[in-house]
Amino acid sequence: TDGASPSGAFRARYWADGPAWPDADCGALEHPLALAGPSMLFTDGTASGDTETKGAACEWAAAVEGVDALWLVFYRVSIKESGHLVVYEGTSASGSVLYACYGCGELYPAPIRSSSGSVYLKYFSNTATGAGYTG
Repeated sequence: TDGASPSGAFRARYWADGPAWPDADCGALEHPLALAGPSMLFTDGTASGDTETKGAACEWAAAVEGVDALWLVFYRVSIKESGHLVVYEGTSASGSVLYACYGCGELYPAPIRSSSGSVYLKYFSNTATGAGYTG
């Protein structure tokens, strides 16, 4: 208990570099995964060095309140020929495209800046083996 809540409960957040639990596509049980906090890692649900989930179709929404910009930094990318990753400005795929990778291999972008403080990401992996990504 943290002593701050009447029920004695507390919140904890963590990130583990390991395979996602069963039936947790894209690193989460809900889609799109809503990311909150000043900084957070997210993945395609595979551990570093493991092969990506074949045929994954992932979507993430990230937003930070009360800031002038949100920065998205990729640490690892490996997107095979028919896979893709698109980053949109705002909270849906109707926003302007900030970055698009269609089969870009292991080339990852410079840090991406969202002036709205929110981004929406769509990722699709093909059936080839690759290392996925961490963003």
